[in-house]
Amino acid sequence: MLKGQVEVFDICSGLSRAGWHTARWLYHHGASNPIVGALYHLIRRQNDYNKPSVSLRILGRPLIDTFGPGSDPLIVSHPMLVGILANRPNLLYQHGELVAPDESLVRGASVVFVPTHDVAERFLSAGYSRGQILVTGLCIEPPLTRTAEDMYLSRINRLQSTDELCGLFVSSGAEPSDHINALVTSALSALKSGGKAVILVREGGKLEYRITSALHSEGILPAIVNSATPIPTELPQATIVSFTTRREENNLTECLFRHLDYFVSPAHERINWAMGLGLPMFVLTPSIGPFAPLNLELVKSAGVGRIIGDQIPPSDFGPTLERLRRSGELSAMAERGWQERPIDGFQRIADYLITHFQP
Repeated sequence: MLKGQVEVFDICSGLSRAGWHTARWLYHHGASNPIVGALYHLIRRQNDYNKPSVSLRILGRPLIDTFGPGSDPLIVSHPMLVGILANRPNLLYQHGELVAPDESLVRGASVVFVPTHDVAERFLSAGYSRGQILVTGLCIEPPLTRTAEDMYLSRINRLQSTDELCGLFVSSGAEPSDHINALVTSALSALKSGGKAVILVREGGKLEYRITSALHSEGILPAIVNSATPIPTELPQATIVSFTTRREENNLTECLFRHLDYFVSPAHERINWAMGLGLPMFVLTPSIGPFAPLNLELVKSAGVGRIIGDQIPPSDFGPTLERLRRSGELSAMAERGWQERPIDGFQRIADYLITHFQP
């Protein structure tokens, strides 16, 4: 039995491994290359993970060989993996997003973990029974939930004072050019307005190159932080946080979270921070993929974020941030996203596993 977190690249080989690498290449390059992007979105639109297909057979054979014969609880978090392993005993599907586009509604799991009752209704409409769906609340990193209240109260104090504000600027893994341009421009605008910026970058990626060049052009010498360096007790004006894996990214973000007053990001799963931890969000546009447009609308309707692009020009981000602060709207955005929903989703999932599967 395999225990702990396992990625498909740890298991797959041959044609299957090549297929997963191709999918990742299309994801990373489709955001900046219109021809590759058109091909990626065409393939994605044609995918129906509820139906057998050649691509699922190629990608999934090693996963079926490894996990198919067993009955130990297996948690997956991507709808494609539900389609590959459909009807395997004790297949548990964690759908952590606050929205559920059609692509995510894949049948074949024993139990589906969802964050809200609204998302539960979507899975009911797809054919799951109420007994198969567990509403967990938001799945937010446990180190953040343990100190969430203290960090929130400190943040509110800063938002309602004249202290300099610190923002986190982060891209998706695909690093679309439009997002990179907006991140760099808005971060510089925030710095020129007297704030601090923490820029989370993938080592060797486009954002790392662009933000480093832009800061040097402005005469700003950033601190460089990675998993091998200690986190500064007091952050300088600009900090570039470099990671190579998602685990490193999460660990570094958790260490820096107490400093943050807002964040700038695509509308992906990080909206949980705005919807549950009271951290105001500024959403990058254009929205890419089936989840982002729905997440963006959720952020707008909840009043926990603003949109960079149509609402806020990136070059005017710093002055706009200060206007929102002086009017009280920035702290109101934080207040609307605090304690509106349970934030202990991972703990509830752990309790379920202990109750149902502990020997």
